[in-house]
Amino acid sequence: MKTAKTSSGHNSILRKNLPAEIEEEVQQVRLDDFFKLPKVDFVKINIEGYEYFALKGMENLIKNNQLWLFIELSPKFMGDELTQKLYEFLKQHFDKPFVAYKICSLGGNNF
Repeated sequence: MKTAKTSSGHNSILRKNLPAEIEEEVQQVRLDDFFKLPKVDFVKINIEGYEYFALKGMENLIKNNQLWLFIELSPKFMGDELTQKLYEFLKQHFDKPFVAYKICSLGGNNF
């Protein structure tokens, strides 16, 4: 994983070109193997371009629960192919996936 020089909260496994202050090896764990909860209602994900892989690692959790999923993503970081895979995954597992790239703009600021 790379920790960006420009922001302490901006880390990435996927982005090879990220100017990194620190690089460290991290263990990846599938949520299907990690969570042994009887029920999950809500999952929020913001992992800098790795969202598709996280969802693949929690596919059973998704199939076995009627959950709400909130994903913050950047197609810019993911690229077209991975963004499309993510959207197809969402369509496969959710009746009405909704993707909003920009919610609104006010005074030149995006919200």
